[in-house]
Amino acid sequence: DEAGNKMRKEVLYRLGTWRCKVVDIPQYFKKPSGAEVAVSDINEMMYWYGKEAVLSAIINAKDQPVASVIDFSDITEVDLSEIDGIYMGLDQFDKSLMRLFYGTFNIVTGSNGSGKSSFLSQLICQSVEQGKDAWLYSRELPNYMSKNWINYILAGNRHVKKYISERGAIYYKVSPDARKKIDDYYREHIYIYKDDYPNTIGDIQKSMEDSVRKYGSKLLILDNLTTINMNCGDNEKWGKQVDLVNWLIDFAKKFHVVVILVIHPKKIETMRRLTKFDVQGLGSIVDLAHRLFSLYRVTPKDKEGELSRNGKTWYKKPIKYDVIFDVLKDRMTGMENLSIGLYYDNPSRRFFTNEEEYNFKYSWDKEVYPNKLPTPKQLIQETEEVFGTLKEGG
Repeated sequence: DEAGNKMRKEVLYRLGTWRCKVVDIPQYFKKPSGAEVAVSDINEMMYWYGKEAVLSAIINAKDQPVASVIDFSDITEVDLSEIDGIYMGLDQFDKSLMRLFYGTFNIVTGSNGSGKSSFLSQLICQSVEQGKDAWLYSRELPNYMSKNWINYILAGNRHVKKYISERGAIYYKVSPDARKKIDDYYREHIYIYKDDYPNTIGDIQKSMEDSVRKYGSKLLILDNLTTINMNCGDNEKWGKQVDLVNWLIDFAKKFHVVVILVIHPKKIETMRRLTKFDVQGLGSIVDLAHRLFSLYRVTPKDKEGELSRNGKTWYKKPIKYDVIFDVLKDRMTGMENLSIGLYYDNPSRRFFTNEEEYNFKYSWDKEVYPNKLPTPKQLIQETEEVFGTLKEGG
């Protein structure tokens, strides 16, 4: 009975599980009539089953296992290919890293203007395209701007028009028809934390859990760590951040979802690509993450390159890409120090690496287009560079 189970646990703790065995007794006794009678303790077992049954139960008492461990041979091995997740929709990323796996905690970092908002928005678009709903907390962008950013990516260049203001400023807008179709198609698939809701850690955690349970959200993004109110003083801040990260890891595992936390880098003197040591906060936060990604916006100087003193060889080769996506840590596949070059299309705010990604049509768009979009200038330049290299080589 309840009192007996409580006492048994107390005895085990006091004497030690390694020197104790536990006698199991039947829960019920079935009478000849078919009725079942509960067996509360060993006395009732003797009454219903007889003394030989009690003696047998004592002789066959079982060793009490250590509850906190599992035998190596009893663990069910799971191959990475069997773990579901979310594809980024970028060829080299998906080939190298496979996908963002469920049950993982990921960190994204990068200096201001490096492309984090576009990357996260595109990931949300790809997630819902794969039938995996998304939840976003952002204090970087208000709700309407988060929606606008996502709309550009979902619409693509076919539904984004260029405008020029009275004073000559160039800007882009998604067509009203596309906006309406996008709203209708993605209703109840993307949820964004309200601007006027508290940014306290408890409220955010509750929203995450409620959204996963009620809406089935599978991708959860927090942008960013510094905007989350930890309800503590500065002297407790680092410890509270580690507590949050541990909670996010447990949350990802418990609900089988992908969690992404944006963390800004420490202040650096010059614009450069980041390392894992540039991430704000305690080093243990980075250590706890399954994956750490960094984005770096390529500067005009990077694209020009730098010749060595002899003027014939490159001291720093020109970088043709718009953004470099660095994998600073990957506990899942071991593909650390991997760099992926990405092109960026300003009107649609999409990252791409080839024409197929540039032309990608999301499922809301039911039109059939006989022709591809004009090849973007980045890919034209890439082709010319390859052709030029071949020509130079004879």
